[in-house]
Amino acid sequence: MPDFVYNWPLWITGILLTAFFVGVAAIAVLVRRRLFPLPAAGHGDGEFTSTMVHSMMVFYALVAALIAVGVWERHADVATSVTGEATALLALYRDVSDYPEPARTQLRDAIRAYTEQIIHEAWPQQRRGIVPSGGVARVDRIQELLLPFEPTTDGQKLLHGETLRQYDAMVDARHHRVDANHERLPGMMWWVDIVGGILCLVGASLFRVERAGFHIVSAGLLAALMSMILFMTLALERPYRGDLGIGAEAYELVLDHVMAPNGAAEHAR
Repeated sequence: MPDFVYNWPLWITGILLTAFFVGVAAIAVLVRRRLFPLPAAGHGDGEFTSTMVHSMMVFYALVAALIAVGVWERHADVATSVTGEATALLALYRDVSDYPEPARTQLRDAIRAYTEQIIHEAWPQQRRGIVPSGGVARVDRIQELLLPFEPTTDGQKLLHGETLRQYDAMVDARHHRVDANHERLPGMMWWVDIVGGILCLVGASLFRVERAGFHIVSAGLLAALMSMILFMTLALERPYRGDLGIGAEAYELVLDHVMAPNGAAEHAR
């Protein structure tokens, strides 16, 4: 799909998509009935047409459903990665809060700065389809402060090991979040979805129906159903784009309730 489509409100996209397929269905029926009128049905003609169109619908429905389910699962996986990064940041911030000074303050400031960068810089870029890169320096800063720390007691050793584990989890989740900006449905799949739907609507126009209005309404209902499946695929295909794009609420919750000055004070109590 063209990139600008994802900048439209979903209600506009839904109306245009439905209007396109319903229009294709109506035109296919009118053109077939006016320019290519079918002769009187012979023995077995109806059964053959019904079987062929039914087969087309089954194959198309199977392909469209598999594509839609795949898009939804990928969208859910990205949402899980986003939640995982926010959770790792929360655990990391709480772990370093028990470090001795000055490491505690330095690490907390670095983690807070990275979280703010995600919310205020990286997420707006992702919403526009831009792959964020500014967080790399923030992550490197956390690593520069964390790795040189030398624990002196058994408790500090256990705490430092857990902190490093949470840091690795955060880096891994960040990789999945950023990498999801590159994920999109291949053009060939969109071609199958759209052209396959048009072919099914053309096939529906081959049925012998006495009343043209009833024929158009029936084909239009089929077209509306197809457009709904394609609409769902389009709405979820880019994880961070559009009205259904994944938001930064998980990070905002961690920043406001744990990393903010009042949240930090509450955590200390």
